[in-house]
Amino acid sequence: MPLHRILVLHGAVGFGIAALFVLALIAVDPGGIGHLLVGPAGGALPIAMLWFFSGIVFGSAQFAAAVAFACRDGEEGRPGGLRLRPMPALVPVPVRQGLRRR
Repeated sequence: MPLHRILVLHGAVGFGIAALFVLALIAVDPGGIGHLLVGPAGGALPIAMLWFFSGIVFGSAQFAAAVAFACRDGEEGRPGGLRLRPMPALVPVPVRQGLRRR
């Protein structure tokens, strides 16, 4: 799947999750934030801004997870992750130490 298609797809999923998040914030009303958003001082702008910036956060997290767990073509087994690499052999190196005068 091309990278731009993955970006748009998972960005849309992130904005959908953000819409559910904003609706849950308004419904549950933790700390009175739902009342502030829907009340007379609120309006569409604070709700739209909260949805937009939450959508950026959730969309970015969704895209990062999709890229991190993606398998390369022709690669089977565990996708991504750390690979075991051989450790280099440690060899002591002699160092001359000069005399210190106090």
